[in-house]
Amino acid sequence: MAKKKTESKPVAKPASTSKNSKPKARKVPEIPPFGESREYFTKFLTKNKTLLKKRGNQEIFKKWLADHPEFDSIPWDVAQALGAVKFHLRKELNIHDVANRKRKEGKSSIHTGKSSGVSIQSLEKLIDECILVAVDVDRDDFDPIIHHLRYALKQVIKHGKN
Repeated sequence: MAKKKTESKPVAKPASTSKNSKPKARKVPEIPPFGESREYFTKFLTKNKTLLKKRGNQEIFKKWLADHPEFDSIPWDVAQALGAVKFHLRKELNIHDVANRKRKEGKSSIHTGKSSGVSIQSLEKLIDECILVAVDVDRDDFDPIIHHLRYALKQVIKHGKN
């Protein structure tokens, strides 16, 4: 059975048909080169070092938009430039977030006080279950792991007695 031919509708031609005319392009502000954005943010952030310690970029973006009124929003390249500049300046000025500072000072975010008997007992049970699973899976391959788990269990029991 032969297919029926469908008539194609003619495509509308642009208003001007001359070869030399170009369609009107939408006016889009030209994005500043990556280097220019980097220089802008480097100058701004070296004057305002407190902004390097903050995680958000809203203040910086507001300032950039105020200085570049031809833009309605932040272009992707400009946001990338800001991220790169903040990273390098933080590294250069040795500015770290709170977690890194605590880690460097030797402080742990984990509670290190006396543990309750309930948590020690639950830890003993968990380690004991791990030993049982390791034995069931393959005793020969897991022998070093079983050895370490038994040592850990002994240490937890000692800690619980103290």
